[in-house]
Amino acid sequence: MPNWFSHDAFALDSKKYYVVPESELHDNDWLQLLMEVAFFSKADRCLDAYLPLELNSVVVETFEDKPRDKLMANNAIYYLSYKCCVDPCSTPLAGNHLAMVRKTMDGKPGHMSLEVALTTTEDDD
Repeated sequence: MPNWFSHDAFALDSKKYYVVPESELHDNDWLQLLMEVAFFSKADRCLDAYLPLELNSVVVETFEDKPRDKLMANNAIYYLSYKCCVDPCSTPLAGNHLAMVRKTMDGKPGHMSLEVALTTTEDDD
């Protein structure tokens, strides 16, 4: 897995990246699921105690050409910025987070792999 994408990399190869518009964040519920997979992969206790989660932004890295194809690509890396909107006194996981999720599909129906490579608070960077 690569490191978190840089703005320099985005400027040099913007065709490789797709910044998901805010309207598409809400139209594609599965992006919320990717965020939850990333967040709960680091939560080791009662999971419902950390809700709600709020998706802030998503950047997709893939080799697909068309913007719509980039979001729905079979093989892509999703860079997620999100917030755990609970009282900071109740858990150290409250606040803003960054996560990378790699989605890989082999073309067979029902075959998909998700790999969470980075989950961190934005303050850690």
